[in-house]
Amino acid sequence: AGMFFAKPFLAVTIGGIWIGYPKARRAVTVCGVSLGLLFLAFLWWRDGNFELLKQFIVRPFMGASPYGIWWMLFGEFSERPVRNLATFLTAASIAAFAAVAVRRRLSVWSAVVGLYCLFFTFFYGVMPEYEMWYLPFLLVVLWQCAQRGQWGTFACGWLHSFFGFGYKVAYGFNPRFANSGKPGIKTWYLEHIGWDVQGFQIALALATIACSAVMAVLLLARDPFEPVENQRVSERKAA
Repeated sequence: AGMFFAKPFLAVTIGGIWIGYPKARRAVTVCGVSLGLLFLAFLWWRDGNFELLKQFIVRPFMGASPYGIWWMLFGEFSERPVRNLATFLTAASIAAFAAVAVRRRLSVWSAVVGLYCLFFTFFYGVMPEYEMWYLPFLLVVLWQCAQRGQWGTFACGWLHSFFGFGYKVAYGFNPRFANSGKPGIKTWYLEHIGWDVQGFQIALALATIACSAVMAVLLLARDPFEPVENQRVSERKAA
């Protein structure tokens, strides 16, 4: 429900906690379900229906997403069916990640970051400012990667934010999105520079998506919080 209504942050975090704390999974499940039911009950009490949530939709080009890239390359499309497809793909990828992460006994830090990486890869209309919801987990993971010398994972985590916010800046400059909410920036850019940023914006979107997808895979392959002895055994088995 959180993903469908474009407000999945707490749901994704609870999913990572569920993966990272095996002994507490029943309690985490009860907590998560209870929070969801309380949220829906509040909406029903306030509005008497769920129409406001069903009508809410984030435009696909407001953040780096495959659907925004399609929009920029080939033009507009019917948004709600694509939003529904994105919800299914996001949920399926998260379920697949969770299945592997449970077997790998992934730490809660890596599990939360990995789930958010998949959310940033497949979700519809994700924006870079959404990163504040997992930033504390990301900082801890990046610090541990630096301590372990896992520079590939470190680079993917850092560059994802760099490219994601770069995309947002290019989106603000792009005159094709007249209602982007940044008229002052757009006017200054058109008057003083005026280059077409469409291709650059698409390239930034592709780079952002690639970094998030690769980071999810790297965290599954080698959890930076896994004991060094276990990592060596896993590497020998892989070899």
